[in-house]
Amino acid sequence: MIQRDASARLLDLWKEFPAVLVSGARQVGKTTLVHFLARRLKLAQSATLDHSGVRERADEDPELFVESLRLPAFLDEVQKSPTLFSAIKQQVDQHRQPGRFILSGSANFLLLKKVSESLAGRSARLFLRGISVRERLGRVGTSPNLADCLKARSARDLLARCHAKSKNVRVPPPDWPHQIVTSRFPELTLHPRTENFRISWMESYVDAFVEKDLPDLGDVRARGEFRRFWKVAASSVAQVRDLSTLGAALGVSYHTAGRYLGLLEQGCHLFYLEPYYANIGKRLRKSPKLFLEDTGLALFLAGVRGIDQFEASDRRGAWLENFAIAEMKSTVEIFFPGVQLWFWRTLAGAEVDLVIEQGMRLLPIEMKWSSRPRRAECRGLETFLNDFKRHAPLGLVACGVKEPFLLTDRIVAVPLAWLIS
Repeated sequence: MIQRDASARLLDLWKEFPAVLVSGARQVGKTTLVHFLARRLKLAQSATLDHSGVRERADEDPELFVESLRLPAFLDEVQKSPTLFSAIKQQVDQHRQPGRFILSGSANFLLLKKVSESLAGRSARLFLRGISVRERLGRVGTSPNLADCLKARSARDLLARCHAKSKNVRVPPPDWPHQIVTSRFPELTLHPRTENFRISWMESYVDAFVEKDLPDLGDVRARGEFRRFWKVAASSVAQVRDLSTLGAALGVSYHTAGRYLGLLEQGCHLFYLEPYYANIGKRLRKSPKLFLEDTGLALFLAGVRGIDQFEASDRRGAWLENFAIAEMKSTVEIFFPGVQLWFWRTLAGAEVDLVIEQGMRLLPIEMKWSSRPRRAECRGLETFLNDFKRHAPLGLVACGVKEPFLLTDRIVAVPLAWLIS
């Protein structure tokens, strides 16, 4: 098994909370991760609610089912039996010691009402995504390079920090088209696969989500319509959410488009970046930007087949932005709890792809394909740095350069592979 950054985070949470919720899309490695750590977690019993017999016993008498478990216990696909959450709450309230239950499932537990009502304050959440660039490069166990970016007091200070760690700066440049098209799912990432296999696997994956996972999340009778909507959403990544436009593309209402997006978010396939704004006297965009968790799956749904079609696409920049921000989200959630991710865009057209907020500190980042970024492309960053000069001492252009260098006195061009590793 490949080493995962989430392993250390899971072990830390297990020492502090009675229950840990491990969520993420199907096939990202949740069950594999827990079983890999089973001895260190000292698990006494494991069961999956995907098994009809286990689910029937849990639904018939949730309290008896939970009381009969040998603790510590691991329950997989627990969203399939939502009545269990109240029974687990009762057990946790009787004995508040940490390390009692690990619950995993292919659903965003924060968005499930039963979980938010039953286990609030009693559990910690770990969101697991597919294999990251850090994990592919074997950097698990090392501090992410983002830490230096957040500590740097200026652009020149960051450059000095990079030179002090020169061995880690020149990260082997990944084959971005291959990595993005392949996706982050372990089944496709860790084993050599043909393009035909990848397409067949993706088709089966979409079928499994629609036929198996979707009924657990909500009542969707028009499943063919939902599939088509998912394809429309996949073609809209890295854009400001517009429910009217999304609905019109499929001939469904504003409300139906919003409900379908909500189901994709509950199923761990979609996330948003909210706009960053402060009272600085400018008119700003207030709608969030839409992203899919796995860019390879998004490309498949959008009808992009293979690297040649990807490289010929006029949406290539949006696909890169989706990929990079999903990677950054993984790193931030594991290593920097409490740190927030935003985007920034004024109605006048100034824009920054990603803003990282750590307390009073802001770090604006632009994503570019180019290996030769130009100062003229940094106007959005410059505007942001001027508006938030007290909290944002520097900005980044993450792109195809081989090593960091100063673009301006306040902006550093860094290798994208270095930033996300």
